[in-house]
Amino acid sequence: LAGWLLIMEFSTIWLNGFSFFRNRLGYDSLMVKAFFLLFALSFFFCRLFGTTYIACYFTWVAFQEPLTFRGVARWHLALLVPFLLAAVVLQFFWAYGIGKKVLKVAAAGAANAEGESGGPTGGAVKKKDKPA
Repeated sequence: LAGWLLIMEFSTIWLNGFSFFRNRLGYDSLMVKAFFLLFALSFFFCRLFGTTYIACYFTWVAFQEPLTFRGVARWHLALLVPFLLAAVVLQFFWAYGIGKKVLKVAAAGAANAEGESGGPTGGAVKKKDKPA
């Protein structure tokens, strides 16, 4: 359990790189996009799938007979289960926001390829010509 909970922090490395460089290099930087892509991939695999798996597995094992965790009161294990399940819900909530951002970055990339991007935020803002 503790090992999986530490493995989920692997995505934090890429999030820190993304957060550090996006304000220095801008969203159009290849390095920023690479850090974001690595963050998103590691988030979905390590946090979303890993946390869901370990929470389900721990819940199943915690209530097996004979007790797998000898020397630990069953009510302690039962107390951990709702918190693990809450962590899974939190990961899915964050995944929704990250998924929206991935789609936004992908859409901004398509707009950049067509020459319609309006700066580091990826919005398609064009300056109006002044009338003569």
